[in-house]
Amino acid sequence: MLINLRVESEEKSEFFKVTLSDLAGLFEEAHVKMRGKYAAECLQFAQGLLRDGVRSYQNLQEEEKG
Repeated sequence: MLINLRVESEEKSEFFKVTLSDLAGLFEEAHVKMRGKYAAECLQFAQGLLRDGVRSYQNLQEEEKG
């Protein structure tokens, strides 16, 4: 599973958690890049739910558009 999201509101954070919970067990790995105000919380939730199946890409730098 590939997850590349920007989560800027509590509502979207909760929607992410519900959706990921529904998908848990369907994939062997989840490749995750989260951005936004709730990124750390959502990544922590994914790691807790999917355990060793999470591959995080949080350290990848994003290019600034200008």
